[in-house]
Amino acid sequence: MNCGVLLHHSILCYFTNTHVVCQEKNSDPRLTAHTLWLATNETVKAAKKRNSYVAGLVLYCQMRVCYNYDRQAYQHCSLYLFEKEGQKIMRKQDGFTLIELLVVIAIIALLLAILMPALQRVKKQAEATACKANLHEWALVFVMYTDDNDGLLMDGYGGGINGTWVGGLRDYYQEPKIRVCPTATKPMSEGARGSFAAWGVFGKGLAGDDPGWSGPKVAGDYGSYGMNELAYDTPAGAARSDHRWRTVNVKGAAEIPLLFDCMWYDVYPFDTDRPPDYPGDVAKTGGAGEMKRVCIDRHVGFVNYLFMDWSVRKTGLKELWTLNWYRGFNMANAWTKAGGVQPEDWPQWMRKFKDY
Repeated sequence: MNCGVLLHHSILCYFTNTHVVCQEKNSDPRLTAHTLWLATNETVKAAKKRNSYVAGLVLYCQMRVCYNYDRQAYQHCSLYLFEKEGQKIMRKQDGFTLIELLVVIAIIALLLAILMPALQRVKKQAEATACKANLHEWALVFVMYTDDNDGLLMDGYGGGINGTWVGGLRDYYQEPKIRVCPTATKPMSEGARGSFAAWGVFGKGLAGDDPGWSGPKVAGDYGSYGMNELAYDTPAGAARSDHRWRTVNVKGAAEIPLLFDCMWYDVYPFDTDRPPDYPGDVAKTGGAGEMKRVCIDRHVGFVNYLFMDWSVRKTGLKELWTLNWYRGFNMANAWTKAGGVQPEDWPQWMRKFKDY
């Protein structure tokens, strides 16, 4: 039944019902109103199911018919019907229109566009803070080791991986996850590459797992920090023996890098090393140019460093060439402001970073 037929049928019912009831001129108006409502309640319900607008017209027609017969009954009937049915109909909402829904979606999209960059910044700051917390834990590990060894560090590659910090410190820490920066948790064995890759997992088929120059690895090891290889206490006569720090009891320890964000578990730097030509341009194996392993943009232009005085701080990517990596390192080399570097000398991707 369409709305017009329903309305016509409803009005006829009201005329019939109201005519019968309102003939009783001496009846109680309140009783008359109640009787009218009962007589037409089912029709109103049917009208509401079809269309709330038709239901409103039906109520209006009912009250007009009552008005023609008995104005006092009309007043009571109007009030009664408004209380019983009118408020329900007026409060009823069929849902959002398409335009309203699109407006809500647009507002949500706008809020997300405003908030997402801020949330990303907060996330990166949290990751950098967690990374520093890891390095503070490593400071405690190194303190325990050097206290037990008269200030000396491990011997480097003399005993394979167990001669490095990864294996040499194994008895001093229990949780391998502190070897991993929160921004670089996916290892190379799972396909990760570039600045945010972790080295390892050893024993998982990664090419170069067991290069002859570094000795055997321990299966399962992985991480995203590396140590300054020239800090090791290598045996006499080893390559670059005069460059080695060997002990933490040295002057200027606050400028000597010990452990830091790195693409491999160590770095063998020269003060003539060039910066990476592009992000992720790193050298994984031995040879010149290993400063590329540490010049990685993990923390928005910075990396986190643990120094030999056990301090931890964020370090600018260009600042790396000003640190005292080994005995005799030229801290005024060609990649420093003191050495005359110009902003245009840096690779394009690094020119936005702070100069040192």
